[in-house]
Amino acid sequence: MKYSLIALLLMFGISTSSYSQDEKSSKPVKPRKKNARSIEDIKANPEEYNIINLSRKKLQSFPTEILQCVNLEEITLSNNDITTIPQEISNLTKLKKLIIDRNKISSLPASIAKLSQLEVLDVAGNPLTSFPDIQSLKKLRKVYLSETTLSNIPASVLQLDSVFDLQIAKMNLKELPDFSKMPMLTSLNIDENALTTLPASIGKSQSLQSISASKNSIITLPKEIGQLKNLTSISLSGNKINSIPSEIQNMESLELLDLSNNQITQLPKEVFNMKKLSTLQLSGNAIKQLPSDIPANTVLQVLDVSNNGISQCPASLWKCTGLTKLHFDNNAITSLPAGIGALINLTNLDIGNNPLESLPIKEISSMPMLRQIIFMNKKEIDAKRNEARKQKNEAPKKPEQLEKKDGK
Repeated sequence: MKYSLIALLLMFGISTSSYSQDEKSSKPVKPRKKNARSIEDIKANPEEYNIINLSRKKLQSFPTEILQCVNLEEITLSNNDITTIPQEISNLTKLKKLIIDRNKISSLPASIAKLSQLEVLDVAGNPLTSFPDIQSLKKLRKVYLSETTLSNIPASVLQLDSVFDLQIAKMNLKELPDFSKMPMLTSLNIDENALTTLPASIGKSQSLQSISASKNSIITLPKEIGQLKNLTSISLSGNKINSIPSEIQNMESLELLDLSNNQITQLPKEVFNMKKLSTLQLSGNAIKQLPSDIPANTVLQVLDVSNNGISQCPASLWKCTGLTKLHFDNNAITSLPAGIGALINLTNLDIGNNPLESLPIKEISSMPMLRQIIFMNKKEIDAKRNEARKQKNEAPKKPEQLEKKDGK
C-alpha cells in the first residue's frame, strides 16, 4: 500500500510537470524588436525594423528611407541638423515614439496629428515658431518642449488628458497656464524660465507628484500649493522666494523640498509638521534664526541650512530624532546646545566655518552612528594639508635616509 501511494504521487508529479511544460511551450513567443542604426540597415528590408536610432549622424534632412518602415514604432534623430519633417510621416501608423530633439526644425507638419499610437513626442531644443493641433493624440504620455522658441504652451497640448510628463524648461515663459485639463499630469519641469510666481490654479493639478521650477524669478508661493496632496518633490532653488506659506504643511506626501539659494528670512515651524518630508534644503538663504519651538519629528532625515546667517541652534532641533545629515556650515554659530546626543541616527554633522567657541564634545563623541564631523571649511582643510606637506618636505632628513639616497 505504501509503495503504491508513492508511485501514485510520483506519477502525479510527472504528469503535472509535463502539463506545465506543455502549457509553457504553447504560450506565444513575443517577437524581438529589430533595431536599425544606419540607413543601409533598412534599405533591403524596411518592413523588418521596429526601431531606428540615427542620433548624431550629421543629417541635414529627414531620411526618406524611414518612411518605408511601415512597422516602425520608435524613431530617434536627436542632435542632427534636420530642418523639416515630411508630411508623409503619418504613413508610420504604428509609431509610438518620435524623438527629434536638438535639430533645426522650425515647424512640424499637421500630419503628426494622425499618428494615433504616438506616446512620446520630444521636440526639445528646436527653434520652433509654430506647433500643430495635436489634441487628437489620445495616447500621448510624454511631451518635451524645453528649449524651443515657442512664445507659449500650445493650446492643444493643454487639452491632452493622457499626458503625465510635460517638460517646458528654458522657454522664457513669464507665466504658467492652467493645467487643470491635464488630469494625468504627474511630472512638470519648468526650470529656467522667467516666472515670478506660481499661479493659484496650480492647486487644481491634484495628480502632480513632481515639480521642478529652479532658476526662475519666483518671489512668492501661492497658499494653494498646499492643495497638492500627491506631490512628493518640489525643487524651487535659485529663485527670489522670500517667505514660505504655512499651508505648505498640508502637502502630506511631500518628501523633498528644495528652497536653496532664495531670499527666505524666516522658516515657519509648520514645515517640521509635514508627515513625509525627509529632505529639507535651505542653504543659501537669509535665515537668521530657526524656530525656537520645533516640534518632535522622526521623519526628517536631511536638513541643510548652510550659508545662512544663523547665530543660534535651538535645543528643540534635537527632537528631530530621524536626522541622519545635518549641515550648519557657513553660519554664525558660536555653540551647540546640549542634547544633541538624542540624534541617534546622525551620520554626518557639518558645522565648518562657524565662529565656534564651545561644543558638547562628550555627547558628540558618544553618538553611535556618527561617521563624519566637519569643523572647518574646505579652504581651511586644504590649507592645513598643504602646510603639513610643506613641513614634511622641509624637515631635515635622518642620517639613514641620507645614506639610502646616496646608495651607501
